[in-house]
Amino acid sequence: MKISCSTVTLRYVHDVVTGEFANIGVVLYAPKQRFLKARFTTSHGRLDAMFLKIDRLHFSALMRCLANGFDDMGTQIQNSATAPPLNSLSEMVNGILPPDDSSLQWSEQGGGFTDDSEKTLNELFNRFVERYRPGGEGGSSKLVLADHQL
Repeated sequence: MKISCSTVTLRYVHDVVTGEFANIGVVLYAPKQRFLKARFTTSHGRLDAMFLKIDRLHFSALMRCLANGFDDMGTQIQNSATAPPLNSLSEMVNGILPPDDSSLQWSEQGGGFTDDSEKTLNELFNRFVERYRPGGEGGSSKLVLADHQL
């Protein structure tokens, strides 16, 4: 049986003036299943390639902190008598990482239907995050420009 779910993507915006970004995580919420989970990249290679060097230690620590925050919130939702409404995903993610002028920014909330929330989360993560990682699903470890390998 298909149930409704909502999603948001976490973006790394290197320069907020230009607005260039790379997706680095996905959150999926399905209230009927009391399912809230997030996946974040542990690889900074794509960010380094796009935006030169980033602070790897800080980035890794931040991704672990966000993952832990969502694990805790997901456990609370799983164990509560009632789940927050579907449209509150934006409020939940903003509670863990509030909107500001930093490089980490949430996308607009989207939604759809799923019959397997875990599988859908993994598919969205692969499509929005891993797909363009060098060596990732659909990605390439070499950049080709005008038929010349770099």
